[in-house]
Amino acid sequence: MEFKTIIVEQNDGVGILTLNRPASLNAICASMAGELIQALDDFSADETIKCILLKGAGASFAAGTDVAEMGGDFSPDVYLDLNKKINDFSKPIIAAVSGYAFGAGFELVLSSDIIVSSHDARFGFPEITIGMLPFMGGISKLKAKAGTAKASELLMTARHISADEALACGIVSRIVDRIELDEQAMDTAKKIAGASDKAIKMLKRALSTETSPVAEFSMAVLALQSAEVQQKISSLNANQVSNLKKE
Repeated sequence: MEFKTIIVEQNDGVGILTLNRPASLNAICASMAGELIQALDDFSADETIKCILLKGAGASFAAGTDVAEMGGDFSPDVYLDLNKKINDFSKPIIAAVSGYAFGAGFELVLSSDIIVSSHDARFGFPEITIGMLPFMGGISKLKAKAGTAKASELLMTARHISADEALACGIVSRIVDRIELDEQAMDTAKKIAGASDKAIKMLKRALSTETSPVAEFSMAVLALQSAEVQQKISSLNANQVSNLKKE
């Protein structure tokens, strides 16, 4: 498939998706949503890809949904499909955010597992100002990350928040200087790509669902019993014995 609204790359086990409509501040259109679905399908099937880095070209991450498409014939079905694709995606997604992350752009951020933000980033849901609601799961995702009180305020008033406030209320994972954003986000992605694929997927599942302590224990046991972990434990034990003999 030829991608026209996104750039698809890979580097050391990291699948890189760049929203590429900088002239419109990467406003998300139906064709971009469809291309994101296809790219995520491709990366899901590629066993060499361990995690995804999502970012925007130019000055902003994504300034929302393309209002030019939101006329009488507008259908949100492809956005619903994208939301489901991201929700079901088993590999971690890291978002590198600068500039505006509004509306559907904010929803993509909230759908990510780790959010690395620059100091200049701004987050918000302007939908209520024209009588609309977020339609990619933004309401429940914002509530889950920031709590009901903060979600109510931001959704009902359309207030934009800074990176510092987003960090304080649990939306953003880390803030870095703009010049270091891509490098820091990629370093994070590569660390995840270098870890145990099976354990990372189990961690993502545990973090994204309401798991009981018993369920978490079961996943930990499954990880422990894997051949990969047992091999690493044997190697650690052998090194410890060797070090003790040297002492």
